[in-house]
Amino acid sequence: MLDSACAGIMGRTTTPTRPEQGIPERTKTGRCNPHPVQAKLEAPTPEPKTVKPDNDVEYIDSATALEAFRAEASVNPWLAMDTEFVREKTYYPSPGLIQAALPNRIACIDPVTIKDLTPLFELLRDTRVVKIFHAAGQDLELIHQMSGHGVQPLFDTQIAAQMTGMGEQISYAALVESFTGISLPKSHTRTNWRKRPLSREQIRYAADDVRYLGPIYEKLSRQLEQAGRLDWLYEDTQRLVGKQSTAIDGDQLLLRLKGQHELTGKARAIARELATWREETARQRNLPKRWVLADETIFEWATNGDPDAIAARIRNPDKKNALISRNREAILRAIQRGANLPTEEWPAPPAARRPDPAVTARLKTLRKIINDLAARENIAAGLLANRRDLEKLLEGHREIPLMQGWRYQLAGAAVERFLDAGDAS
Repeated sequence: MLDSACAGIMGRTTTPTRPEQGIPERTKTGRCNPHPVQAKLEAPTPEPKTVKPDNDVEYIDSATALEAFRAEASVNPWLAMDTEFVREKTYYPSPGLIQAALPNRIACIDPVTIKDLTPLFELLRDTRVVKIFHAAGQDLELIHQMSGHGVQPLFDTQIAAQMTGMGEQISYAALVESFTGISLPKSHTRTNWRKRPLSREQIRYAADDVRYLGPIYEKLSRQLEQAGRLDWLYEDTQRLVGKQSTAIDGDQLLLRLKGQHELTGKARAIARELATWREETARQRNLPKRWVLADETIFEWATNGDPDAIAARIRNPDKKNALISRNREAILRAIQRGANLPTEEWPAPPAARRPDPAVTARLKTLRKIINDLAARENIAAGLLANRRDLEKLLEGHREIPLMQGWRYQLAGAAVERFLDAGDAS
């Protein structure tokens, strides 16, 4: 049963049209409404209070109970979900708890005890049931790692809030407080969710992460549909699901390397090869990347650039990092690959720390165009394009979200005209 504090935000319940192929039918109109949402969502403003624990949370720790939950969920319009995991000593997140709420039921599913979660994964792929998450990125990563599949259809309440003028990246707690006046407790933010048994307080705390998602979804969904923006939401969440790729991109790994902006030429090529080897090894052994090879070590070896000198340093066993000693031949091969790479295949040079004043001026103009359009349409500017997106545009790369789908219709075309005018002058 949903907490009575949610009643004020539910109003008339709208049952979503059952979706086909992962997108609710009502989102297949192809519309791109140019008119803004005129005002932020009107949420009740009762005096803030703390959630009162109750006994409405079911703990599912058997295959039989999980299958029964799947059967019930499959005939409901939506399923609200969240996950808890631990990721301190592993590359991949280790699931600790999976919270799930239906319109009249809340459950906490134990992935530590239940070894076969197939019924849950089948439910997540059931296109008749809308799956609701808040800031779904890490949840999707965990689900993809566990099942090899994505989630369809997905409704992300953080993205929906951005599309209705509620800020750039509103937290779940802030969203709940905005709608209900309820202040969620923070007493178990550092819990080891894989440790058993979990206390009743921990389970109730976790359940609160899905308790209000359903009613908030119904409100946000109606608001987006009335504004002609529900298509936008599902376009974005489909892209989010599609990002859960296991492919290794050496160039992206290089850009995330500490100190990479100081590397040039051959050093960048060596660093990219070492970062790629580290990523592959961390995945294979399920270890944190920093345990395999520190950023500082990659930087040091890349700037040295002499495979023979590095070989001499790691030839003897290293008690501080036995993994390096055991893999020294693979490490040396990675260094050699980078060192022997033709200059035309070296990674792109780092971005200039002090950009050209003319480029800075154009970037400022682009940001103003985006900010003005976002203000007019009452959506978060960062939802249209962030600073890095705009920098890519000025570098000549137009394969970014701003130049696709609803963003292009709303703002990308105007940005394109500005860029084309500058190129022609």
